[in-house]
Amino acid sequence: MSLSRHSQGLEGPDFIRPRKLCPYVNQIRRKSSPLLAETLLTPLVFGYAADLLVWRAIMKLHIGGEITKDGWKILNISEKPGVDFIGDISDLSMFEDGSTSDVYASHVFEHVTQAKALDTLKEIKRILKPGGKFYVSVPDLDVLCHTFINPIVSPAVKFHVMRMMFGGQMDAHDFHFFGWNQIFLFDFLRQAGFSEANRVESFGLFNDTSDYKPYGFPISLNVIATK
Repeated sequence: MSLSRHSQGLEGPDFIRPRKLCPYVNQIRRKSSPLLAETLLTPLVFGYAADLLVWRAIMKLHIGGEITKDGWKILNISEKPGVDFIGDISDLSMFEDGSTSDVYASHVFEHVTQAKALDTLKEIKRILKPGGKFYVSVPDLDVLCHTFINPIVSPAVKFHVMRMMFGGQMDAHDFHFFGWNQIFLFDFLRQAGFSEANRVESFGLFNDTSDYKPYGFPISLNVIATK
């Protein structure tokens, strides 16, 4: 089996190209007969695959998720059943460039500070493959503000709306640092280098707060951004 035939079928949209090849491959090919080269290269390729020919399937990453779903890996700031990676959305350094086809974050991005928001979007773009999708849902500040100032809304509803703006503050991670609306989010996505952004009513992927309608209308801003 030649090296080229061994590699055939692994390259493509669902795999990352290897960062480096074995330095001995070209030397063996140049200095050995074809039959001897085949004999030497086959075990070399298989024996060093873990370190030198790094092929990794591109993943779908659910940031802040808790419920498992086929085909998706979960990154959460807390260790919970079903979580694959422990970490913060504002630090994605554990993931390689272009290692994800889809990144999903529902009611997570508002927990990122204003100072880190743009860099976080740039990191999400970095880990997406070309043409990859970022599904982001945040509380829509425009909708919440209109609801809050409505004179017929009860004090209890106003209090609930206020908590959706600033976070429930039930634990150290339950605080909102940024009030997002469509203008802000589209502008930050553009600055981060995303090629396209579209608002949608629903993602249809997870049963979560992206579809939350506590008063009969959606309170979330749902956007699909393309790298």
